[in-house]
Amino acid sequence: MSRMRYLSLALAVAPAAAWSQVPDLVNAFDAGGRAVGMGGVTSVTGSDTLSGYYNPAGLGYVNRATLGLTFRNMPESRTVVTGDIGPTGTQRLATSGQGGPTAMGHAGVAIPIGGRNGSTNGTVALTLTKGGVLRDLRTGGAGLTEGGNPAGGYRQLLKSTTDFVNLSYGRTTGDGAFNYGVGIVYALNRQMNHKVAPSGTSTFDADATGLGLQVGILATPPGGNNLSFGASVRTPIKLRGGNGSPLIYERIPGRMQAGLAFRKDGFRGGRDFMVFGAELSYFFGGESSAFIDRDTQTMFGIGGEYHYSMGSGVIPVRLGYNFIQKGGQFFGPRNTFTFGLGYRPSNSDWGIDVNWGRPQSGGSDFSLSLVYRFGK
Repeated sequence: MSRMRYLSLALAVAPAAAWSQVPDLVNAFDAGGRAVGMGGVTSVTGSDTLSGYYNPAGLGYVNRATLGLTFRNMPESRTVVTGDIGPTGTQRLATSGQGGPTAMGHAGVAIPIGGRNGSTNGTVALTLTKGGVLRDLRTGGAGLTEGGNPAGGYRQLLKSTTDFVNLSYGRTTGDGAFNYGVGIVYALNRQMNHKVAPSGTSTFDADATGLGLQVGILATPPGGNNLSFGASVRTPIKLRGGNGSPLIYERIPGRMQAGLAFRKDGFRGGRDFMVFGAELSYFFGGESSAFIDRDTQTMFGIGGEYHYSMGSGVIPVRLGYNFIQKGGQFFGPRNTFTFGLGYRPSNSDWGIDVNWGRPQSGGSDFSLSLVYRFGK
């Protein structure tokens, strides 16, 4: 969700009168996993290695050493620029989403801390998660000019990505009705802007890093064993670095998330059950710059998961929708219809999930995730 992500976009689009619909994934990027197919639902109420990124309180329910991996496509966009790209010109940007290459979105390990009489003193997780992606390739459209002169050879590649390293701890109370979690967040942001135009070629590459904190809770209300509520907050992260060059964008927005998940049993004579819920994410505290107008941003997801039991295991089937509003000037909304399925073999320690998304802005999403639990 807040991957920095935001920046390079800026260098390209200085004129205030420009219009763009670059799909907004600088905050709204989902690293993959079960929640992808459910419109983002269960990110803050789940309990796996991704909890180290979304809500460390979920680690309190991880009672066995667990390894989690996700792979997904890294979405891209293509923009056709018309008008004038000169310093005082007006450029018009028409953008469509693309699928992009597949890469690792998350890798993590969660290890319970042993206590007395077989109990645990909480769980520690170390995770690496891709929290946002921007890769926009811009080319000139019909009649493009620069300062009034033809600019048919114009080409510009804008990239910004942020990787988050989370060291997190979560613990549950004695009765399991309340979990809490805390974490340290290290962000590594990479910004790039390569531009070819009649006025010349320019290249900007910079790395920046920053530190933040995260806290979260996960609770089951009294008498509501099938209902879970989760919430987490990550602080804004100030970036430093830039290899001596000024950064295009200097602060990753903070993130607040809250979600509900409800389990309904009794389907097919008690063999199947369903989980459904909703989740809200709010990004705040980002900075605008001379190049980027960064607003607060809200995301809302709804979805469900039906667990179909068969002789060899369980097949979860998912459906959801994620409402992703734009995050500022030059960023368009990315509302996405999602679906997916998984497989959990009976009496086994592993599981697999495959999920897809169809954004309204164009392109497609794909995610493959694997989970393995060690010991008994």
